[in-house]
Amino acid sequence: MKNIHLLSLVAVAISSVISACGKNDSAALDAMADLDGTWVEACSADSDGGGGSSKSSVTYSGGDGTLISPNYGDPSCTTETYTIKFVATYKGGSSVVSPAGAKELDVTPVKLVLNVKTDDLVEAFNGVPGNTPLCGGGFVKNTDKDLSATDCANDVDLKKVFEPVYSIYKIEGSKRYGGLCGDAGSADDCTTPAKRATTLDTEYLTKG
Repeated sequence: MKNIHLLSLVAVAISSVISACGKNDSAALDAMADLDGTWVEACSADSDGGGGSSKSSVTYSGGDGTLISPNYGDPSCTTETYTIKFVATYKGGSSVVSPAGAKELDVTPVKLVLNVKTDDLVEAFNGVPGNTPLCGGGFVKNTDKDLSATDCANDVDLKKVFEPVYSIYKIEGSKRYGGLCGDAGSADDCTTPAKRATTLDTEYLTKG
């Protein structure tokens, strides 16, 4: 079993779901009041064609955001294999020129927690058999492991999860659309305010 990079698993959280970049002032948070509450993603099949699926939820409140993302070994979100918890702070709220109705959403990651549910994945993440340990290994089945940028320094993709993201969001009724970050080095790769996302995802989360 090959090692698994978590960047692809939390990309939605960073570019489309979570928000942050430090505590905001009260006026700016008022402008983002439409974001407060819990938003839920429908069960969706993994894009790698491996037969798995995921179903995330994210809660925003007063400058804090928490994503919970269970991942499953089947296409119908039944048999859980691991869960990601991603915590961030957020600010923004200013309208952008395009897309119409969208607002700024800046993300500063605070914590990434992984809870592995199967023996096979515990072995894979710990580097057995023949794999490089993920973020230093030390995983125990059904136990939260708090990952840090230092732990994951040797995993270039996963280390990016801990970097700030400059995105957008839009609320339409009970639907919450997030921004899509472009490829690394592109004009909209979400790495700086000047390179903020400019396109909204067609997929959305629903207010819980």
